[in-house]
Amino acid sequence: MSDGLTVPFALTAGLSLILSSTKIITMSGLAEIVAGSVSMGLGGFLSSRAQYDYFNAMLENEYAEIDSVPDEERDEVKKIFTDLGVSDDLGDKVTEEITRDRGNWTNLMMRMELGLERPDKKSSARSGLTIASAYAVGGMIPLLPYMACDTVTAAFWWSCALTLAVLTVFGYFKSVFTKQNVVTGTLQTVMLSAIAVIAVYVITRFI
Repeated sequence: MSDGLTVPFALTAGLSLILSSTKIITMSGLAEIVAGSVSMGLGGFLSSRAQYDYFNAMLENEYAEIDSVPDEERDEVKKIFTDLGVSDDLGDKVTEEITRDRGNWTNLMMRMELGLERPDKKSSARSGLTIASAYAVGGMIPLLPYMACDTVTAAFWWSCALTLAVLTVFGYFKSVFTKQNVVTGTLQTVMLSAIAVIAVYVITRFI
């Protein structure tokens, strides 16, 4: 959503310098939102799917190691527990108990040795749709004034005011959610977007 707010905002601000039609700017903004949503959504889907594929590849590798070098794998199981403060005698007993079951043995190695949790295969589609939708929602906000105003100048200033207001609210709640300093997190969100817009504005004017 943050990207959706920033990229179309910067684009429409730059176009406001060279175009006099709010309709053309609106169409350009909509085209960017569609392209951005598809790109971001596919990126989220592929990233989530890659995590799922990576987990399965490492799971097969662990099964292969248990079958080919079981003694070494048992030593690794024991080391996991001794590193946690378990005594050698108790570590031997726990290792013997766990390694009796191949499934439990592999699950332990995946979690404790590799730090991997089994991802939900269905999360790939949810991730892609969530990212694409959030980008589209964010992208529509700076575009709304160009749909409502007759002049590009008025639309530009209304777009700036509306987008910066939404970014402020967004930055505040993001800071609260991520346990950041509220003032620092909010200013950071607003300033990064402002820098992007200023850069596009200056480059467009220069060109």
